[in-house]
Amino acid sequence: MTNTFSSSNEAKPIRCKAEICRNAGEALVIEDIYVDPPQAYEVRIKILCTSLCHTDLSFWKLDFGPLSRFPRILGHEAVGVVESIGENVDGFKQGDVVLPVFLPFCEDCRDCKSSKTNWCERYADDFVSNTRRYGMSSRFKDSSAVPA
Repeated sequence: MTNTFSSSNEAKPIRCKAEICRNAGEALVIEDIYVDPPQAYEVRIKILCTSLCHTDLSFWKLDFGPLSRFPRILGHEAVGVVESIGENVDGFKQGDVVLPVFLPFCEDCRDCKSSKTNWCERYADDFVSNTRRYGMSSRFKDSSAVPA
C-alpha cells in the first residue's frame, strides 16, 4: 500500500507537549518536545488522551538499571490519530483513530486471532527483540536539543 495523502508535517519534526520523567522519583514536568518524522514501518500519532498506568508509575518511581532510560515520556496507554506514515506501512492512513501498543504480534497464533487479547503467545517471553526499534533510538528530542 502506498501513501496517497499529503501532510504539511510529513517528513518534518513536529513540536508538541509531553509529560517527562527526567530521573527516577523526581517530579514529572510538562515540556515542549520535538518528534521526528516516522521511519519505515512506523506511524506518528497525535495523542488525544493518555493516562499513567501501574507500569508508568513503576518506571517513574524506581530505577530498573538498563531498562530505566531517562529522560522518558510516560503515558503509553493512549488514544490518538495517525498524523503521518513512514514507508512500508500497510493498514493505516492519515486520520485513523488508533490505540498504540508496544507488543508485537505474529497474526497467526490463537491469541493474535482472538478479539479478547493483544498478548501474542509467540512473542510473550521476548517482545523487545521482536520489535523494530532501530538500535533503541528515539524520535523525541527536548527543546534544548533542537536549534531555534
